[in-house]
Amino acid sequence: MKQMQIPNDVVWLIEYLFSHVLTNPNNQQVVNDIERVLDRKAKTFSEYTQKTAETGICNQVSAK
Repeated sequence: MKQMQIPNDVVWLIEYLFSHVLTNPNNQQVVNDIERVLDRKAKTFSEYTQKTAETGICNQVSAK
C-alpha cells in the first residue's frame, strides 16, 4: 500500500483492522441483530441483489 502511495493513516487503519479487529474472537460471533431490529428474517446477499436488480436502479443513467 505504501508503494502505491496510499496515505499513512489509511495504511494504519487497514493494518489495525486485519491485525486487531478481525482477529478478535468477540468480533467473529454471528448474531441475529437484523431480525431483532427489523422484526423479520434477514435476506441473503443473493436475495438482496436480486430484489435490487429488479428495481432497475442499476440501469439508471446519472445526469452530468
